[in-house]
Amino acid sequence: MHSGNLCHTRKNSSCGTGFTLIEIMIALGILALSLGAIFTSQSNAIRTSFRTEQLNTALFLAQMKMEETLLEQSGQEVASGPDQTGSFEEPYETYKWKVSIQDFSYDLSFLGQQAVQGGEQTEGGQSQALTAILPKITEAIGRAVKEITVTVSWPAGEGEKSYSVTSHLLNFKTLGIL
Repeated sequence: MHSGNLCHTRKNSSCGTGFTLIEIMIALGILALSLGAIFTSQSNAIRTSFRTEQLNTALFLAQMKMEETLLEQSGQEVASGPDQTGSFEEPYETYKWKVSIQDFSYDLSFLGQQAVQGGEQTEGGQSQALTAILPKITEAIGRAVKEITVTVSWPAGEGEKSYSVTSHLLNFKTLGIL
């Protein structure tokens, strides 16, 4: 049995208590790679958070402008016209808005085509009557319904980002209902 220190038994052995240079370099390399990955991940998370905050602000401002526009138009004859533009007040002065009011058109002719193709012809010629009345309904919808689009834009890097909200306003008076 040998009870002595193993370092004293080997002639060419260096029995230091620290790490070798190669072990330290490998550990530093692993640390550098890990820190690089962490910093990249954190940077992406911050960038995504900033973009999300901008989009949420744009959504809030677009909804607010849409409600304001609908309140202004309520009870009035809404007319299509040129786009209105402007800026929001502080603290949202970097955000711009545009309100567009257009005639709404919706082609209902596909209903008549489906009735004819589906063979839903009855004795009274209902599919012919439906086909004849659909253009009048389409025209009435065009007169009574306006499409309102609010677009909010803001600077983003070299360009500009935007978010749009669209709503439809029905004027019952135009239809002769009220």
